[in-house]
Amino acid sequence: MIFNHNEALESDALYFDAARLKMALFTDANGNRGPRHVFERQGVKVEDNGDVTFCIYAPDAKQAEVCGIGGYMGTQRHPMEKDDEGYFTARVSGIPAGYHYHEYYVDGNFTINPQAPIGYGCHKLINFFEKAEEDFYLIKNVPHGTIRMELFESKETGKTRSVWIYTPPKYEQEPEKRYPVLYLNHGGGENETGWIWQGKINNIADNMLAAGECREMLIVMNCLYCVDERKDNAFLAGDFDSMLLNDCIPFIEQKYRVLPGDENRAIAGLSMGSYHSLMTAMKHLGYFRSFGIFSGALTRRCVEQLPEKKWTLGQSINYGITELLSKDKKAAYRVRVRVKVKKKGNAGNALQIGFCFYNKGSWSGGSCTPALLVPLKDLPDNEWTWIEYPHQLKYKDGVKAQMVSVKADFNPKNLE
Repeated sequence: MIFNHNEALESDALYFDAARLKMALFTDANGNRGPRHVFERQGVKVEDNGDVTFCIYAPDAKQAEVCGIGGYMGTQRHPMEKDDEGYFTARVSGIPAGYHYHEYYVDGNFTINPQAPIGYGCHKLINFFEKAEEDFYLIKNVPHGTIRMELFESKETGKTRSVWIYTPPKYEQEPEKRYPVLYLNHGGGENETGWIWQGKINNIADNMLAAGECREMLIVMNCLYCVDERKDNAFLAGDFDSMLLNDCIPFIEQKYRVLPGDENRAIAGLSMGSYHSLMTAMKHLGYFRSFGIFSGALTRRCVEQLPEKKWTLGQSINYGITELLSKDKKAAYRVRVRVKVKKKGNAGNALQIGFCFYNKGSWSGGSCTPALLVPLKDLPDNEWTWIEYPHQLKYKDGVKAQMVSVKADFNPKNLE
């Protein structure tokens, strides 16, 4: 089923429901001339059979083309035909359902189509459309939450920043209630508005709350770019991690009614935002009780975000890992630990690696798996190396969290 008549599919940050209006001169039956609002042709229309018709007004142009930017729509340029009124149109078949950025080229030059929804993507203004075959993100007749834009000062960037916050429908009516928070990050080339106008997260939250499918929560959307113009920037533009933890989260928790505790804080993101989310969650284990990765990837760089910890004689090094294991009791996991040992001056003979489960209110009240002993003579000196833990890990009833324990072991018999 194609859904093609809903405000959520045609609105953007510049307009809600007046996208197709324009002012034109009009002459009445008595010859009087004056301005009048008339309907403009629709820039993108999803037909009932699933075809998509594109239209752009360019009366002085000789040719026009439309294309996707990759992904499911591809990059093929589709020629558009001009009519006597100066409109170019093209009807394209085979575009899958979903969200699509697309571009127009008029006489070979890229241009924005003012007749179609406009968003911020690929680090520029860009047209988009939605071919909807599901309705979970459409605007429905349910109670609606509120989108708020806040400004806060960032010590990390030395600049004023904006952040967008979704609050659930009853936030103002229940002034004593406090809420968990999801920090939701956009994809590469987008910004803090992307989850609203393109992702329609407010509609999704409204509809899920109305159906009883999720908890009431605040959803906080930042811009990932924390550029320090005094430094060169790589794939990740600036230190978003520090800005989030040192500037944004304290601001949110001071100004909004937020439930205290790590268990009421989550982080998730799309694409580059998932990369940011995973690295932040891994770097600050336990600070976000849950995290989500949408169209993301697990890489060594994510693991390298774990803080480097050094041990001395007899000291254990613990990393808390929350909600690591699936609650599917049939699921089993293999785990690797990444370590670097400086052998010179190290009195130890072996590393001891094990997993402990926290289920009785304290780590000491938990239970541990068999330890793995790795002789130092088998490890390279002062180089990172992976060690695979040989025992399978499974979910245990009552487990609230788990940790990996790495410590230097000094009993010579461990070298047998």
